[in-house]
Amino acid sequence: MNLPWLEPILTQWQAVQPAPQNTLLHGPAGMGGVELMEAMARQLLCPQGGCGTCPACAMLDAGTHPDLLRCTPEQGKKDIRVETIRDLNTWVYEAAHQSGAKVVLLWPAEAMNRSAANALLKTLEEPPQDTHFILLTHQLGALLPTIRSRCQLWRLPRPDAATALAWLQQAMPQAEPEQLQTALAIHHGMPLAARAWLENEGWKSYQAWREQMNGLRRGQKTLVDVAEAWSKWDVPQQALDYFEMWCTRQLHARPHDMALHGLYTAIQEARTALAGNANVQLTLERVLIHYLYPQEVDA
Repeated sequence: MNLPWLEPILTQWQAVQPAPQNTLLHGPAGMGGVELMEAMARQLLCPQGGCGTCPACAMLDAGTHPDLLRCTPEQGKKDIRVETIRDLNTWVYEAAHQSGAKVVLLWPAEAMNRSAANALLKTLEEPPQDTHFILLTHQLGALLPTIRSRCQLWRLPRPDAATALAWLQQAMPQAEPEQLQTALAIHHGMPLAARAWLENEGWKSYQAWREQMNGLRRGQKTLVDVAEAWSKWDVPQQALDYFEMWCTRQLHARPHDMALHGLYTAIQEARTALAGNANVQLTLERVLIHYLYPQEVDA
């Protein structure tokens, strides 16, 4: 695990003896929480504590270790269903294939609906011997208090700006400095999220967003034109990411500008609306109305 801002957490966790059976990691997405979970699992399942060369490590690298279970929402779904947790509960009581520990990685923990969380709670209260649960949540307040109380909580520290930039430069040596800085700004300093954005040609969509905004400012495009173009993106929410970054930068320069505060609020409301399956184009149009006509919106 080459994530220097999380290595102290891994070291401290390794020092806890006996190893915690129920671990809960809390931190924002895109900073390496999943990678930390995998490193913890390696410590538990490798006889040498993560040597990287033994058969157990080879199976972990290949994703085929029989005593490791990864539990996430099914593809295309947002929730971790109760049926998934019931299958998990059955699995943990089966004998280990390697005559050692068994490990469950579950994320994001807030994706469990109430029935699923209650089903997991029963197992967390009395976990089988040599079975370890490692949960990751991005929204601690969304978890049942009883789930939190059954786990040892580890809060993941954010990398500072210099560390995040240095890591991203090493991970993406071909990227230009402006691209690196923009990627980190869009993703609130989360380096793994920034890397994923660059790897998936996020810079191209950002450039397209800038061109659309320039056309809007010059009167070459209408807000309907721009919103329609964004609505056809594979991930229309990216337009809100770019708008939020622009708005945040403007607020640093003009912290008392109420129109900017109104626009920022409109962006967050649009995020919530799109998460609830609202009409994409109309939602984006409302944000652009706040941008173009703030006085009329506030009147």
